[in-house]
Amino acid sequence: MNAEDRRLLALAALPAVDLAESELAGTRKAMRHFGTMFPIHCAYVMFYRILEPFMADSGLQPAWLVSKNSVLQILLEVALGLILPLLFVVGLILSWMNGINLWVVTLSFLALEISLMFAFRMAIHTLWTIDFEPNEPCWIDLDRTVHELGLAKELMLPTFSGVPLNELDAWLTRLHTELNTIANTGVPQGS
Repeated sequence: MNAEDRRLLALAALPAVDLAESELAGTRKAMRHFGTMFPIHCAYVMFYRILEPFMADSGLQPAWLVSKNSVLQILLEVALGLILPLLFVVGLILSWMNGINLWVVTLSFLALEISLMFAFRMAIHTLWTIDFEPNEPCWIDLDRTVHELGLAKELMLPTFSGVPLNELDAWLTRLHTELNTIANTGVPQGS
């Protein structure tokens, strides 16, 4: 393959790198949003389990987001989805019976719920892990381009079972730099 063909192939692969980077960024953003919505997810899952006890529903949780400890997740779902709303109802009943303003109880519960949302957003990497599986054509295009250009072994597509997103980001950065070099000169960096 001559230098001009290599240059054109590298130039054509640069948009695939951008797509892969945006997919990783979208995955991270979706994970943060799920962490924020986790208390609502718990209430939804508990409500659904009460209505349909033998049906499985993942609620708002994406399929690629896997709990690090499934027992802890079930306990959190029960605590946040069943016990917390029941405590809110009990608080409303007790405040009504004791002459306390209902808005105080409601706003306190809302403040607790919002603080839990932020807490789970911050603890997202402690509770869940991303089981990232690239299913977009850009990943296949990148793998094909790396093989066609005959790039170094460290630029080969890493295996995706258990690979953290930070490692994929570093790989994409190295690949982007190498493809830019080839697109500008027609020759890989090491040559």
